[in-house]
Amino acid sequence: GGAKKEGEKKRKRKNKSKPKWKKSKMNTYVYIQGLPLDTDEEEVAEFFSKYGVLRTDEMTQKPLVKLYRDDEGSLKGDGRVGFLKKPSLDLALQLGNGASMREG
Repeated sequence: GGAKKEGEKKRKRKNKSKPKWKKSKMNTYVYIQGLPLDTDEEEVAEFFSKYGVLRTDEMTQKPLVKLYRDDEGSLKGDGRVGFLKKPSLDLALQLGNGASMREG
């Protein structure tokens, strides 16, 4: 966990200050199809992390992996993964396209 800064009230910044975290204007999400129907977010994150650093959810600190589900909550076999940088996305598209998540 991060240490809370003391005395933040004393140094009030105006709204003009730049935010610490800039969201990339570039879309670094990749849409995936053909996922195993018994996979989970952790397995998908592990597979795609070999192409580059994945974005993480600021709340949960888990990789940003979204698996789409139907009304019953069953996986539909598609989803998306967020990469931190565009080169990782390019690499995933180049090498991961058509690659099997599981051997055999």
